[in-house]
Amino acid sequence: MSDAVLLGPIDGRGVARITLNRPAIHNAFDEALIGELLDAFGHLGRDPAVRVILIAAAGRSFCAGADIAWMRRAAAQDEAANLEDARRFAQLMQSLYECPRPVVARIQGAAYGGGVGIVAAADIAIASTRARFSVSEAKLGILPAVIGPYLVNALGPRQARRLALTGSLISAEEALRLGLVQQVVEESALDAAVDRCLDELLQGGPEAQRHIKRLFHELAVGPITETVRDFTARAIAHVRASEEARAGFEAFMAKHAAPWVPRTLGENSSSDRLEQRVLLEAPLAQVWRAISDASQFGRWFGVAFEAPFSPATHVTGRISPTTVDPEVAKLQQPHAGKAFEIWIERIEPRRALTFRWHPYDLDPSQDRSQEPMTRVAFELEETPGGTQLTISESGFDQLPGERRAQAYAANAGGWSHQARLIKQYLALQAEG
Repeated sequence: MSDAVLLGPIDGRGVARITLNRPAIHNAFDEALIGELLDAFGHLGRDPAVRVILIAAAGRSFCAGADIAWMRRAAAQDEAANLEDARRFAQLMQSLYECPRPVVARIQGAAYGGGVGIVAAADIAIASTRARFSVSEAKLGILPAVIGPYLVNALGPRQARRLALTGSLISAEEALRLGLVQQVVEESALDAAVDRCLDELLQGGPEAQRHIKRLFHELAVGPITETVRDFTARAIAHVRASEEARAGFEAFMAKHAAPWVPRTLGENSSSDRLEQRVLLEAPLAQVWRAISDASQFGRWFGVAFEAPFSPATHVTGRISPTTVDPEVAKLQQPHAGKAFEIWIERIEPRRALTFRWHPYDLDPSQDRSQEPMTRVAFELEETPGGTQLTISESGFDQLPGERRAQAYAANAGGWSHQARLIKQYLALQAEG
């Protein structure tokens, strides 16, 4: 797979991330990118480890639709060649729409033409207030034929026809009103909203969700005939008899989580690693400073460190409510002043920072330097779309049982939050 489509590793929850990565041309697609997306959805849709697929984009735009260079090439081809191209795009839209896993679209910026089609074909679309949408094909003398059925399904025929005829540029708020997206939030809150949606999806049975998608693809607005009633009765009768349904009912009656719900680490769990990846729209050097400089690290991390970072050193700090995110500051306030210690292991300039720590409440009166700790790594990689940051934590299996569960539970969502914080911190720096 090329750099045009980034396929992140499947995380411990079963979330797979597909990122459109052509920010220089607003993530416009051509025949090669269509082929890569088609392969990605086909592979992930069949992978039993995948629970949910998130489709996102690098840069300021979500997707500008067809690449103009590709359109020029198509204009020079005969009808047969154009038909083959169109069928490949139609196959991509179908694979997205009929993917057996829930598909969530994260729309941070503009979506035009086929980009709007991707939004309409996703099961759930969450947009930032900065997002804009236009079914713009008519302005180029063509029509939104392949994406048309998905627009009609999402918007209804009358609104779909209006947007296609006029090519109007509409706001995220209007897209929400029309039903093109289901949620609109401030750009700074977009990742948090997406994470909440993913968490909700992961509470549902994966087989039940697969049957739900199939059911609603078969249902149409119209009379509820005897055929429809029989179809729905057979669907629920089939699923009720499944192993997943039995496990779900047993968990409900016993008042514990169903077996498919991602669990925090407990006494007998074999999981030993958390990982969070985020693509940052900032140069590698700037991201490295935000991580390796104790003062900058502390600002977005919410800790006031008492000494600079250097290899093989012990650094003490105190929790200090950050100003990067008001919600985080509110959560940290009760813990302000609490001791915080890290043991720096490795600093590889512009590449990695690794430290050990106790990921649970410390008692400053006790020396715990010899107690088992987890290892945290911040690793950087330069990509065409920005700087890829991977935050990982491992070694939970070395902790005492009670602390093991406490630490994993606290940090399972914590690193996702920290990734959002550094993203906000860098954006504030860029604004001056």
